[in-house]
Amino acid sequence: MARLLIGLIGLLIMLHPAFCLETNASDVETNASEIETVTFGIEVNASDVETNASEIETGLPIQAAAVPVPEGAIDLGSLGSEKYTSTHMGSLGYPGDEAWFEFEITEPVRAILVASSPDGSLAIVLFDEDMSFITSAGSMLNEEMDPGTYYLRLGTCPYEEANYSIILTNSFEIEPNDGISDAQDLGEISESQLIGGSILPSGDVDFFKFEMPSEQGAISIQAETDGNTPALILYAMDADAGRYLPVATGSSRIIQMVNQGSYYLRVQGDGRSYTFNYTLNISQATWECDDEPNDEIEEAAYLGEVNLSSALEIDGCISKEGDEDYYAFDLTNKSKVVIETSGDDGDSMICLYDAEEDEVGCDDDDGEGLWSLMEEELDPGRYFVKVESYYGDATFSYKLSISVEE
Repeated sequence: MARLLIGLIGLLIMLHPAFCLETNASDVETNASEIETVTFGIEVNASDVETNASEIETGLPIQAAAVPVPEGAIDLGSLGSEKYTSTHMGSLGYPGDEAWFEFEITEPVRAILVASSPDGSLAIVLFDEDMSFITSAGSMLNEEMDPGTYYLRLGTCPYEEANYSIILTNSFEIEPNDGISDAQDLGEISESQLIGGSILPSGDVDFFKFEMPSEQGAISIQAETDGNTPALILYAMDADAGRYLPVATGSSRIIQMVNQGSYYLRVQGDGRSYTFNYTLNISQATWECDDEPNDEIEEAAYLGEVNLSSALEIDGCISKEGDEDYYAFDLTNKSKVVIETSGDDGDSMICLYDAEEDEVGCDDDDGEGLWSLMEEELDPGRYFVKVESYYGDATFSYKLSISVEE
């Protein structure tokens, strides 16, 4: 049975040098000590079979020993001691499509490769100049590399069409950066900043400082790791306390409305004892916000009439602690009205009020994820919707939709 399994895997590798193996190590319990003979009169010694569940990695592409040198590989440039970042965006046009890249390492350096896609999970495989397999991963590689030419293959897992971006950089944290006073200064976030780091040893904490140049805007912080979950904490100056205090937290992503000034980011493990590599992508986020002021029901932004043939939508932002956005609409006929919020990342609360400003109902997270959703049978008339953060101190962008169902 073990020989059959090994043969099947080998056949798959020959047919396609990188495929998505969904087998979990816990599903494979073959051990050499359990195998004595195979039918058909063929004797197999247990010492000849070294298959073990621990050798099978879940969800990573299995790679054949040799692959033809790719033609037309996209050149990502050269990495050496000078700080360098290269970015390429493209698309995989059909299920099973692949993109190939090449780059040079001119002197020993730590290279960071990050691939991302809004359309699905990616799989990346790294080869040396002889097209021998080096390693593979899902969305991030963080490797100490020697001089030479390298090739990278990018695909989706499972196979599907996808848009993607890939970044190659040698930007890495500089220790010590274990406290605010030692924070590594990244400068102004006028364009996207990518930097890698390591939580090493266990219990390590890394701090980074950056400047927000605009008077007010959203900052986006995205973390990728090699398998473990980081804890991200963003600090801002609290004028009343006279010191930096946390204003936002996240496990792998923070999006926060901030004012012009200095901010500190803390990266650490989530409380368990382990080490891991990570990359941070810090950039200004573009939010489409509602026209202020609409913080009181008397200031509600009027959206129009809603009926079966006319739904209402508006983009808005909870832009500061305690922010509330009010909207008004008219219902022309007695109907079932659906009110919902959506967006990239947020935890909203919505409340509905009638023309007398009496509360009809509220909802926290009956929508997708932590977004809100209400369905109410309503009589004709004017109504008001309030959108706010569930916790009161978080900021986020959102889309408010109001529609009528038959």
